Amino acid sequence: MSTLNIQSISIFHQVDSFVKQLIKIFSNNHSPKLNWVIAQLNCLYHPFYTAYDDDYCYSFTVLVFLGSTQALVGDIASANVVWNYELASQFLKYLESYKTTIQQSQLSEYYQEIANQRELAIYASQLVTKYARSLVVMVALSYKQNCRAMVTLESFYEHIEKLRDLISNKQTCFSHLIGYAWALEQGVDKGVHCHLWLVYDGSKRQSDFHIGKEVGEKWLQITGNLGEYHNSNQPETKDFYKSIGKLGIGRIHRNNSLELNNAVATALYLTKPSKTNQYMLVKPFAMRTFGKGILK
Repeated sequence: MSTLNIQSISIFHQVDSFVKQLIKIFSNNHSPKLNWVIAQLNCLYHPFYTAYDDDYCYSFTVLVFLGSTQALVGDIASANVVWNYELASQFLKYLESYKTTIQQSQLSEYYQEIANQRELAIYASQLVTKYARSLVVMVALSYKQNCRAMVTLESFYEHIEKLRDLISNKQTCFSHLIGYAWALEQGVDKGVHCHLWLVYDGSKRQSDFHIGKEVGEKWLQITGNLGEYHNSNQPETKDFYKSIGKLGIGRIHRNNSLELNNAVATALYLTKPSKTNQYMLVKPFAMRTFGKGILK
């Protein structure tokens, strides 16, 4: 079984950032500083190969880094590999040959997010107008920083599957749920995490803050207390968004167009195309990163 955990995968964020910086430099018809490239390669190469595992699905930028380094030094994870001027220069030539393909891949990711956003906008709009009163809850689910080395990617996948089963079956804290959407992301600081947008029947459920807390506590139970959560339905958060006219969580009334628009906008945070540094750069092949309910 793989030992790839959600702490060790942070190296793929560093590699992704390095590759994207180089592609941006190439696109501007500039040449990167070779000393910087050498330092980055010597910093990233060994931990990258230590963490890399063929059993997972990776972003195109990570695969390009893999292919470009393998072409020069082979499939070697040895700390004895030292990147010098000659190797770094050759690496840049290999990487630049992928420039157009990487740019096309980034466009494809962007357009997929646009498609997801359009689909979610229609679903969310129909959902919050179906009932006279609905209750919208937003919760972010992640892992405690000092516990991430204990959570493998397979465990994360299993935790998300258990959560989705509870949501689909409307069990425990998800009773009277009328719709939902979720998105998985991999952030630099938060690590892998899940955003949940939940809509309940407002005539049968009352306190959105307590529902958010229940969902968060359920996540702690699922993860064996390795997880943590952020409940966006805290009174102070709601007061802030209400003061600027953008409150889209809590009780939403069908006859209030501002509340309806804000509720849909809140849902669309899950598919915001500009969050390019939040994509899952490594995941099990079977893992989806976005989903929503079906309107009945």
